[in-house]
Amino acid sequence: VGLRVDAARSDLIACLSDEAGGKGRLVRLALATGAERSQIDLPAAGAFCNDSTVLPDGRVAFTDSTGGRLWIADRSGARQVPTDRPLTYPNGIAFLNGRLFVAHADGVRIVDPESGRSRDIVAKDTALVGIDGLIAGSGVLYAVQNGTV
Repeated sequence: VGLRVDAARSDLIACLSDEAGGKGRLVRLALATGAERSQIDLPAAGAFCNDSTVLPDGRVAFTDSTGGRLWIADRSGARQVPTDRPLTYPNGIAFLNGRLFVAHADGVRIVDPESGRSRDIVAKDTALVGIDGLIAGSGVLYAVQNGTV
């Protein structure tokens, strides 16, 4: 569903989801060879691994859209980040300045990756709904907005 390059480790990270089977998986592949380096099955039934971002230490934060959850995984397993407010269909995710930016059905939320404390971004003149993809680069957050005018 979602792909992310971890340039620092020369890996490709893929979110795989089987909606019919209710299973989600996070896979890490070597960019040069395609060899599988790790795979983590999401420990929640019905999980939908949608999008991911790489933290500086190599862990991967990713969204579970149907479960409304946020996860962080290392190469051996995943733990849920319990956010202090529910996420409605979390989708795109990016890491910038020590925080996670998570696009969800109602906008974009900033989440502390360790504590789960969060707050919504309030934009004066821009609708933040319908954001599908997020990426951070050079201190700027870029968003792909889907289905809005």
